[in-house]
Amino acid sequence: MRRMFRLLCCVGVLAACGGPETDEELEQESDPGTRLASVKLADGQAVTFYEVPDYGIVTVVKGPRGTPMPDASAFDGMPIPDIYRKLSGGQEPPAALVEAARRVPSALAQTSVREARAPEGIAQMSPPSGNNVSQQALPDTAWWSANFCQGLNTEYDEIWCPLNVYSWAHTGWGPVQKYYQACATTGEATGSLWLDKWASGAWQRLQTANLPKWWWTCVWGVGAAQYRSGLDATANALFVARYRYAIPNIIASAPDFPADRSYSNFSDNLQGITHNSTHWFQTRNATNFWKDEATDGLIAKQPMTALNENPPERYTMPSPWYNAGFRHYGDLVHVNGYLYIAMDGPSQGGAVGVFNTNMQYIGFASLPNWSGGVAFLAHNPRDGLFYAATNAFGATSLRGYSIALSGTTVTVTHKRTLTLSSSIPVGAWIQGGKISARGNLYISVGGGGQTSGIYMVDVVNGFVQTYYYVPYGSADEFEGLDLWDLDADQRIGAKGQIHMQKINIDLPGFADDYWLSHYRVDDPSKL
Repeated sequence: MRRMFRLLCCVGVLAACGGPETDEELEQESDPGTRLASVKLADGQAVTFYEVPDYGIVTVVKGPRGTPMPDASAFDGMPIPDIYRKLSGGQEPPAALVEAARRVPSALAQTSVREARAPEGIAQMSPPSGNNVSQQALPDTAWWSANFCQGLNTEYDEIWCPLNVYSWAHTGWGPVQKYYQACATTGEATGSLWLDKWASGAWQRLQTANLPKWWWTCVWGVGAAQYRSGLDATANALFVARYRYAIPNIIASAPDFPADRSYSNFSDNLQGITHNSTHWFQTRNATNFWKDEATDGLIAKQPMTALNENPPERYTMPSPWYNAGFRHYGDLVHVNGYLYIAMDGPSQGGAVGVFNTNMQYIGFASLPNWSGGVAFLAHNPRDGLFYAATNAFGATSLRGYSIALSGTTVTVTHKRTLTLSSSIPVGAWIQGGKISARGNLYISVGGGGQTSGIYMVDVVNGFVQTYYYVPYGSADEFEGLDLWDLDADQRIGAKGQIHMQKINIDLPGFADDYWLSHYRVDDPSKL
């Protein structure tokens, strides 16, 4: 796994002056790691990389009063050596940093079974200082709150930002996190910021960053683990810890339903699945079997409790879409009464076609900055964007799009590109995808005997936390994927939270065999 760091863009001015007297004072640390490299930025900030035994690379960022941090989006998905190159204006990273990055093990080679967790601990801090401290000696709480304590339920699942800290604050610990950030700032005081990870039954110190007067610093932990952090200062300091929960592990498969089913009126080349509160919606393609090409896209609507029955409503591709050259439907997603279908054609790139749930078509639009077919469109409730994955540009990347509807006009705008920390192998068939309420992307892959299973991705920064291998069994291909807690909603009789289509492709004249496989996770509340 290529460790990465995510930075929060901060602006504002601290309400005092001062700083370290020398560079040596700034760079003194009492950490367990080996200092690999450091980049000094134009405004005096420093980005330093450390290698920590049995963990990987930890990044520490420091800055004097009023200086901003580098823009987060400019570094998402980058391996550490490339981050160094970008920060340093193109300079080659030291050999020690390059070699350390190579030593970091791949996340996909590690078992997804987590070790026993540390007993939960509660957050604690020193009592407020009272009225005996000059306001000129205190850090600016309004600036701190506005720039370091934001992002709850958009970028972070939890934030602890006590604004009345006097000399120390220590977080608690509990749920496993995949991304953890701790920051501190001082006033007329010095201090140290530390970050621990629970490993092998004990707390492992990842970093201790010393703070001169009137400076801020941040440290990060990336990878599924329990983390804790804290600030210890002589006086007059502020602290924040923000994190995202780890993506739950798949712990079991539930019985398939439907199982080895062939719909007599909607049987071949199933492609995608989604739902609202009352119905399932599935896509498939008519094909020229001998040429292995799609000739038309179709969509079906089924009552919630009738997933095992032939779909009563089926619709071919609207003629304006067909006449524009589109022939292939991929996976689809339901958002606020509309169905957004990934589609493409031999003379077209990727596009989105939109129906409402009454199966009236709205319109379509091409995806800008896209090449080739598009397997799925997944909607992220946290940022409102629709994401598609591709290997067409080299390393696996996500493209995020805003999609606006006005009457029959569909407008698509490219908003962001994100490179995954671990690429889906070249040749793997990317098939379906959905994003959970917490912003976790689940991608199904499988076909042609290539890599098969489910990738689990943090959409904020492209971190690939887990790959869950699924054998082909009797299936030839895996297709669309859906998220729904059917342990809680038992109307259809199936179980689990992650649901993936599988098909066995038969010769013309014989209906494909279809399975909807279901998988349980260890903590559905963190899906």
